[in-house]
Amino acid sequence: MNQGKVYAFGPVFDPKEIYGLGIVAVENEQELKDIIENDPAGKINKYEYFRMKAMVPNITLA
Repeated sequence: MNQGKVYAFGPVFDPKEIYGLGIVAVENEQELKDIIENDPAGKINKYEYFRMKAMVPNITLA
């Protein structure tokens, strides 16, 4: 998040199962793997990732 690559992350409130979702902007798959590898929550979480073509508006959040 401090690098501006994570746009959103958190738990999904699905009554059928527990999981989370994250949206990150990276240049390549290795960059994403590095983020996952260095995530302290990786010790207890399983990660899956999929490509997404998205438009990100140029806004500033306060």
